Amino acid sequence: MTGRMVFTGGMVGWNADRRLESEAFVDQAAQALRNVVAVLAYAGARPGHLVRLT
Repeated sequence: MTGRMVFTGGMVGWNADRRLESEAFVDQAAQALRNVVAVLAYAGARPGHLVRLT
């Protein structure tokens, strides 16, 4: 069996323009999770492939 791993770090609640769209924590957390999903998609993965988030 072969595969690959994708490691990321420092995912923050910025948009693609590196700007916060909101000062609210919940909005920034939601954006950070959207950013994680975008990175996974770029690598050909989905959220179901996640092993751990901290």
